[in-house]
Amino acid sequence: MSSMEIFEEPIFLSITEGAYTTSSRPGSPRWMAAELLFPERFDMVGTRRTCATDIYAYGCVCIELHTGLAPFYDLNADSGILVRILSGVNPQPPPGKELPPKMWNIAEKCWRMAPETRPKAKNIVKECHRSFNLAQVSNRAD
Repeated sequence: MSSMEIFEEPIFLSITEGAYTTSSRPGSPRWMAAELLFPERFDMVGTRRTCATDIYAYGCVCIELHTGLAPFYDLNADSGILVRILSGVNPQPPPGKELPPKMWNIAEKCWRMAPETRPKAKNIVKECHRSFNLAQVSNRAD
């Protein structure tokens, strides 16, 4: 499958249907940690992507992959998404599409408001191995 064919897949088309942005902020607020959206609230000057912001986004991808819907699927306007994120309200799955409890627990840890309290990627991998009995496969040493 070519990279262009990916954008023709039904899930991509349904997720991005009606999506637009008028923001000068790089990225989509649906997957962005609060510190990227409101750096001044975190004593930051400007925005800078970090491992912690990637972990927040990972939690959003988990819910998206499981439900087939973007985080904050019930909101169309970025302003509503920004209010929820700043208020510490996490994305929620639609009724009937809840994540398995162990996966939900991982996602919630990824969405912690304080970046330093979010799990490290290696800890997420370990928790997934433990929770889902995944075979540990690694081509590199820690």
